[in-house]
Amino acid sequence: MKKIITALFICFAIANLANAQPGQDDQIKKGKTYYDSAQTLVKEIYQYKEHHRIVYNPATGDMELADTPTFIKHGIYTLYYKQDKPEDELKIQAEGKYVDDKKHGEWHYYNTKGIIIKTEKWDNGKLISTQ
Repeated sequence: MKKIITALFICFAIANLANAQPGQDDQIKKGKTYYDSAQTLVKEIYQYKEHHRIVYNPATGDMELADTPTFIKHGIYTLYYKQDKPEDELKIQAEGKYVDDKKHGEWHYYNTKGIIIKTEKWDNGKLISTQ
């Protein structure tokens, strides 16, 4: 009986840890990457959220939040063609939405003139159709 109660307590504790994320975890933030190391040529602009994984600490035998969060794309995503100079106009190559790091909804792909050349429909990371 004592083992059953201990096992239930451990399951309850793990479930609570999984739901007890630091306050910033569900906040959507903006990220940006660049084609160059000087960070002048924008490659992509996206929204993301931080997720702290639960890991086992063998030294203490406890379940803990990982020190380093995982960054998950979540929200609007835009990919740009590479510009020749930083002052050149940004031209969208692709745009869509991520939900928990998976493509979701309509994604549009453009040529360098800004004309849609392809549209994809995604459902939770699975490609549904292409036009």
